[in-house]
Amino acid sequence: MPLSPPLTTSHFNFVLPRARRYMAQMNINALVLTKAEDIYYFTAIASFFSYQFKPSPSSIIILYRDDSIPTSIILNEFEAASTQIALPTYDLFTFPVWVDVDDPSDLTSELSERPIDAPIELMLKQLQKALSKAGFSTGVIGIDSQSLVKTHYDLFHSVLENYQITDTKLLLNHVRMIKSELEIQLLTRAAQITETGINEAINKLDVNVSHAELVNAYQKGIHQFHDSQNSRFHIISIAEHFSPIYHPSGIKTKMGDLIKFDCGVEVRGYGADLARTAILGEPTKQIANLYDIILQSHLAMLDEIKPGLSMSKLFKDGIERIRKLGLKRYNRGHFGHSTGVSLALEEYPFISEQSDACFESNMVMCVETPYYGKGIGAIMIEDMIRITSTGIELLSHNPRTLTIVTPSTT
Repeated sequence: MPLSPPLTTSHFNFVLPRARRYMAQMNINALVLTKAEDIYYFTAIASFFSYQFKPSPSSIIILYRDDSIPTSIILNEFEAASTQIALPTYDLFTFPVWVDVDDPSDLTSELSERPIDAPIELMLKQLQKALSKAGFSTGVIGIDSQSLVKTHYDLFHSVLENYQITDTKLLLNHVRMIKSELEIQLLTRAAQITETGINEAINKLDVNVSHAELVNAYQKGIHQFHDSQNSRFHIISIAEHFSPIYHPSGIKTKMGDLIKFDCGVEVRGYGADLARTAILGEPTKQIANLYDIILQSHLAMLDEIKPGLSMSKLFKDGIERIRKLGLKRYNRGHFGHSTGVSLALEEYPFISEQSDACFESNMVMCVETPYYGKGIGAIMIEDMIRITSTGIELLSHNPRTLTIVTPSTT
């Protein structure tokens, strides 16, 4: 089974000039990035240390506004020994960790004492060395301050005391909200695999099936595919137990239960997020009416989306529509968000009343219309879409109607 393609030159040719344009607009000379997903986005280096050993930074990259200066990459010696770096030009700096990589051909070099963790002080020395080699002694440096705990932020700040420090959150939000063609390909694949997993879980549905069994069916569905590393999340809810359950549970289904599947698979660092709803047996009149309201509003929102439309207008129209259809107290903070490499699952921009963004071509958005009711359960429809020059392209294709499952026994 073929794997999805890795991030390559075509991706870098899209994202690097885009980042540098925003750096120029914000008068930032260099970005010092420590989050795993930011490092991956700009270099295709999926550092295991950075992804797993949060919140302590384990790798650093420095992206310079001047494109004649190679990107500085600071990795531990263990990962640097075998990491294939896809960037056409870069400068690599390394620091030791507890793992030693032996060179059988070298029997003369002295052995040095190994640390027991990823030493941030040694990493910061390499940061200073990289800036010096780049000839970059003054200017404005952008740091994602929210990704660093205060102790680490203070250490970075002390090392960079000769520079003006600014936050990169706004810049990174705007750079990443428009996707490269390769990103769209990966997100499309993630959506396809997620839908397969949801379908497998729905096929498992019956009376007296546990939440753990549904999670297991979903996991089996997605792991048929070699490029689905993991499920970023899977919020499978049964009836009134609609708050997210982190660990598999023994809660079991019964006749008439609504079951919500809100799930997302990751493919090469890019995560899907979509949702569908099923019911065991025929819905009551109340549930059928609720679902019809949610479905009508969801489809109307999808029809309304086009480049130039403000996300705040779509949100206001959605709230007004649902209330006019009969759910007069319907309330919600947002109707969806972007998705991509962020480990926080939901990325800027959001379809909310406070949003300052408009839809643009080649955004990938997750448009969701949920309802949660005490004594009723959860209803949710969420689609992944690509914004085109005239409207949208659906990346999720499972039916949006309520899936009615006939139990094998009643």
